[in-house]
Amino acid sequence: MDKRLLSWDEYEQHCLKLAEMVRSYNPTEVIAVARKGLIPAFLIANVLKRKVGFWYPTENKLCSFNNTRLLFVDDMMARGRTYLRLKECFPSLDYRLATVFVDHECSHRPDYYSFVAHDWIVAPFSKHEISIPGVRQDFRETPEYFKKW
Repeated sequence: MDKRLLSWDEYEQHCLKLAEMVRSYNPTEVIAVARKGLIPAFLIANVLKRKVGFWYPTENKLCSFNNTRLLFVDDMMARGRTYLRLKECFPSLDYRLATVFVDHECSHRPDYYSFVAHDWIVAPFSKHEISIPGVRQDFRETPEYFKKW
């Protein structure tokens, strides 16, 4: 699998495309899936003129101003674990999930995404990232990390 570094301009264009895709859903709030969902959530919320909340999936901590019609935003969907975690944690909440891209091998799909990736995508804010044990692994996270969920 080849690595492909997205430029800031490319990344912003994908986020703006997502903002237009979700406009009809009309979310009351944009929820950033911490950590890598922070930048796309901010960009999308800015276009939609919405507040930004946060969700920490490993601890299931949701910081929200309004728990109706939420748009959760993450950078990618590699295997669908965030998707499954959302379904587990918020079965009765009205929400949708948006990601900048989804891996072509992922069996799940978010409600909105900008493109399907066939390469290992590196976001511009991740090019110097050092994996922090217990926080975030590389593109292909290890299954052991998610067993804690």
